[in-house]
Amino acid sequence: MFSPGNITEKIRMSELSCSGETIVDMFVGIGYFTLPLLRHAKALLVHGCDWNEHAITALQAGAHCNGVGDRCQIHYGDNREVMSLQRCLFVVMCVCVLPFLWYCVMPSKGMFQ
Repeated sequence: MFSPGNITEKIRMSELSCSGETIVDMFVGIGYFTLPLLRHAKALLVHGCDWNEHAITALQAGAHCNGVGDRCQIHYGDNREVMSLQRCLFVVMCVCVLPFLWYCVMPSKGMFQ
């Protein structure tokens, strides 16, 4: 989602050093944070989840145009149902959605750092 208030965070995300890291974007949308992480921060792989088919279509096009489509794994649907992660190094989400994380990374099955 574009918001003038998010531009500082978008720039900060693109300046991170994510080489070799796998990232989870639980509410990927059009890839507002995911695309800079892949293209500029050099993330190895991003798993992005969203249930908005129009946003997913836009993300696929954006990933292709930026040459990172092969490193962007898209999961369509509710992240509580479609994502099952064993280990997560970096999660992109806002603080208000922390409860959703525990549906995806269960303490008995995986690890969250």
